[in-house]
Formats: sequence, C-alpha cells, structure tokens
Amino acid sequence: METPPDAAPRRYRITIRGRLSDRLASAFPGVALERRPGETVLSGSADASPLPELLERVSALGLDAVSVMRTTDGDGERGARDAAVATALWAGDEAVFRALVQANHSALLGVAMACGCTRPGAREVVRRTWLTVLERLPDFDGRSSLRAWVCGIATGIARTHAVHAPRAEGADRMEPVDAEDVLRQAIRRLPSPERLVVTLRDIERWPAGETCDALGMPEPTERRLLQRARSALCAARERAAAASGRMA
Repeated sequence: METPPDAAPRRYRITIRGRLSDRLASAFPGVALERRPGETVLSGSADASPLPELLERVSALGLDAVSVMRTTDGDGERGARDAAVATALWAGDEAVFRALVQANHSALLGVAMACGCTRPGAREVVRRTWLTVLERLPDFDGRSSLRAWVCGIATGIARTHAVHAPRAEGADRMEPVDAEDVLRQAIRRLPSPERLVVTLRDIERWPAGETCDALGMPEPTERRLLQRARSALCAARERAAAASGRMA
C-alpha cells in the first residue's frame, strides 16, 4: 500500500560510504552534497528528486548507501531547537539541563529496563547516561534528534550493565493481577530488540524515525520488530482474557 502524497516525507538524507569525487557528484544534479571524513551526505527535497530514483542511481553507480533518513520540514525546526539546547548545555545552563532530564527520564528508564536492567539498575543507567551525555556533548552533530542521540547512549550503557548485572530470577514468574500486569509481564518476556522498539513506539509514543535513530536500525527492521512485539502482546492479552473467562 503506497503512502498518500500528502503524508509522504518531504525531505531525505542519504549517507554514502566514502567521499564522492566531483565526477560522481555530477550524477546528482540539484542535490545538496556534504563531504565528511569517510562519507558523503546527499540531502534535498523528495518532491524535486524522488527518493526511489536517487537510490536506484546510487546503486547503479556502485555506491554503498549506509543509511537513508526521511524527514519533514518540521525537522528543521527540531534541529534548530536541539542546537539551541546543546549550546545552552555546553554553556553550563543548569535549568536547561534539568528540563532535558525531566523530559526524557521516563523514556530512558523504560529503555534501560527493556535492555534487561532491574529498576535500581535502570536508575543507575540513567544517571550514567547523563554523565556521558555531558562528556560527549561536542560529538552531537544534529544528524538525529537530541533525545534520540541521548537514548542511543542510554541503550549502549544499559546493554553493558545488563550483561554484568543480570535480572533477578523469578521476577517474571509472579501471577498477574490485572490487565496492566499482564501487559507489563508480556513486554518483559519479549526479546530485547522488540522490547526496545515497543517501549519507544507504543509506550513513549516516539515516531518511527527517531526510534530508528536511537536504536541504530533501518526502518524495515523497526517495522518488523514492532509488528512482532504487538502481535505477541495481543496474544498475551487474549490468553489472559481466556484464562479469566475459564475461572469466572
């Protein structure tokens, strides 16, 4: 099923491995090129240069597309806001830092627990995440949203923490007492990638693009994991409802 024209993303960013020569760059007229160490970024309007045609051209030239991001005009506003926040953090603005922490605490805690951390462990992951964010702030380049970048850091820290501090046995064996417990336990039983995706998409209500940026995965993978997670959670609810009916 095709995306309706008015819902289609209006802009794109294609990251290609390696720095394009002037000869190869000439194959992309009307497209903005940004040469970086080890890569080249193509960006522009999807209305002026349809994305499928550009990707076919990239493939025909034997180029390696590392990532493809579809954006809307509103992302420019988001980028400006994120840049302003990053500048304020760099300047040591404590009020801006507190607001950023409060706005993202729930998502980071959920991501840490989705990686297998206990609640106390998740809190430690969140604390370490913010320390790391302040240390790595000069590395934020705006290619993803600020919160997706922060979430990516948290995911890496949480995965390492979960390996060295595994969940306590028996945490998922308690009998659920209501529908919320059923859903919570079903989420905990999902494989980690699916837990992460469903936590950001369906609990924190993040859009697909930011979820992909935060978790470092392409859109088809994110869609597949989300569909699996939703199917598993739906099945868990149906099983719980059937069991409740038998007990009534």
